[in-house]
Amino acid sequence: MTTRLTHSFHSLNELHLAYMAFLKSGGLFIPCEQLTELGQRVELLYTLPGESETKRVVGQVVWSNPQADSQRPRGVGVAFAEGDEPHRERIEQLLADQLASGQLTWTL
Repeated sequence: MTTRLTHSFHSLNELHLAYMAFLKSGGLFIPCEQLTELGQRVELLYTLPGESETKRVVGQVVWSNPQADSQRPRGVGVAFAEGDEPHRERIEQLLADQLASGQLTWTL
């Protein structure tokens, strides 16, 4: 059974906090109450800032933050599968000015 997660990113800053550039094909941290196990396959539906189209990607949970704190919300990190490079490329295009900022994110 595949779990479905949904999230709308409302700002580029929020997208930057959630983007996991250190993963080969990219990935997103999704704030949510519904935690899934590491390695679990998930269907992710997300909307990027300023866009109305919902994007769909199937990925794998590679990060979990079971308890929110002042730095990070509760949620899971979803790695995009190989072949999902258009998702990574679009996000990196939007975040071109922020990726080298050194700003802490919700993951590593």
